[in-house]
Amino acid sequence: MTGLLRAEVRKLTRRKLFWVMLVILMVVMGMAAVFLLVVPARAPEAVPRMPVIRKPDAYLLGAQQAIGQSWFPIVLAAVAMGGEMRSAAFAATLTRDSRRWAHLFARLAVFAAASWSATLLAIGEWAAVTAVLASGEGAPDVDVWVGMVWKSGLVVSTWTALALAAVTLFRSLGPALGAALAFSFVDGLVSLWTAYRPVSLSTNSTAMLGELSGFASGMGFPGLDPIPPGRATVVVAAWAVGLVGVAWASLQLRDV
Repeated sequence: MTGLLRAEVRKLTRRKLFWVMLVILMVVMGMAAVFLLVVPARAPEAVPRMPVIRKPDAYLLGAQQAIGQSWFPIVLAAVAMGGEMRSAAFAATLTRDSRRWAHLFARLAVFAAASWSATLLAIGEWAAVTAVLASGEGAPDVDVWVGMVWKSGLVVSTWTALALAAVTLFRSLGPALGAALAFSFVDGLVSLWTAYRPVSLSTNSTAMLGELSGFASGMGFPGLDPIPPGRATVVVAAWAVGLVGVAWASLQLRDV
């Protein structure tokens, strides 16, 4: 298993994909921080009715924005593994090590860890902008920061598992990537339906971090009750287990 992990790390770090996506993520997060934090406080007339997010809530908003970038783990995992399954590369690796479950979990661990690292960098970038430019005073307690770290890891692992499940089901990069991205979009949209909202992956991912005072987090539309962070964490964990199970079953029961 250690050898498979090292091989996946080497392949990922030598590709331009991760580094290009990381730059894009940092640019997106930087622009979002300026638009949501700096503009409402310094130029309120530019975006009428935009609430001013003050410290310490501004830090939590950044974490919510970072884990909401579901495209990052989806694209990274789908493109990296989908490219191998589209060719004979994955079949060739099975001739050296036939444990399909080990290949799946090695990829899940490496892709999730890479996406988690990128998410933490994005949270750190937002925190730096908040510390310097946001209005208000104070910062979250240590336990809140710790929660941001491990909860963001759970969220990106779940989206990574979704991408791997799509790849193992479709065995083609284009359909798998399209299906995973479409799900992430539709899931957030359909969460406006009160019957689906309690199990929505997107909404529960954001709700894990809690609600912002004076500013609705996640799908914060009038009439929608907030989801308790503890319950949201259980829902996201259930999604993670289920998606890993789908990926494992598909890889085990179907020929490569």
